[in-house]
Amino acid sequence: MKLFWSKAQYLPSLSSCCPESCLCSCRLRDGRIPTEDQGQGRAMEMNPLESGIYSISEAAHYAHAPYQRLYAWFGKGALFRSDYAETDIEKSISFLDLIDAVVVCRFRENGISMQYVRKAFEALQADLNTAHPFCYEGFFTGSGEIYIKCRETLSEVLSGQVYDEQVISQYLETIEYDSETRLANRWRIAQGIVLDPGIAFGKPVLDSTRIPTYALARAYYANGRDEGFVADVYELKPNDVLCAVRFEGELHQVKRAA
Repeated sequence: MKLFWSKAQYLPSLSSCCPESCLCSCRLRDGRIPTEDQGQGRAMEMNPLESGIYSISEAAHYAHAPYQRLYAWFGKGALFRSDYAETDIEKSISFLDLIDAVVVCRFRENGISMQYVRKAFEALQADLNTAHPFCYEGFFTGSGEIYIKCRETLSEVLSGQVYDEQVISQYLETIEYDSETRLANRWRIAQGIVLDPGIAFGKPVLDSTRIPTYALARAYYANGRDEGFVADVYELKPNDVLCAVRFEGELHQVKRAA
């Protein structure tokens, strides 16, 4: 028997997209919206409802990293400082915070030492005049070092020495960047699935829609695993529903492994 419900029942709300701990800490530091130089000589405001809201546990699952590692990276005196104020419940981070952490995870996977990462992060904060230097487009790695491409020139981030792009490997293709600011604005976390800070508070959604993957997965299991029925309700293709279900299944496998 099918469970009939309106599409609105499964569309995201603030309370369903974000755990209570995230909502409690979505106030920015000092109660204000932070400003940041976006590389164009102008200050831009971050709207909390358009900047993504994630708990550390969510971020760890998305980045495929241990919870304790990310928690330590956002601790007092640690590598990162969240865009959101700390509370007594749980830390919350923004989309740009998440991308910073994801990029560091990829650096570590490619043999970059944590000591080098820290030095590069601090140097780039000053050079790029931003709190989120690893969210910029154009990073490469090679020989235990980090390189950044600017105006067709590839240089090592600490020494500034210029290198040949052909000997460096690029590996951040799944992150999309704003053409003007060069800051990350979308993450294609899996095939057909994206994280967009302006949609569903940054939760995973089906590409080209505003439908969270968890909503499609819940509807799928609530209706006898009938992807055709769910697809009709949401005006999607059955394969789109199955794509969301597979992603949520893989995400839960990561959670259980952690």
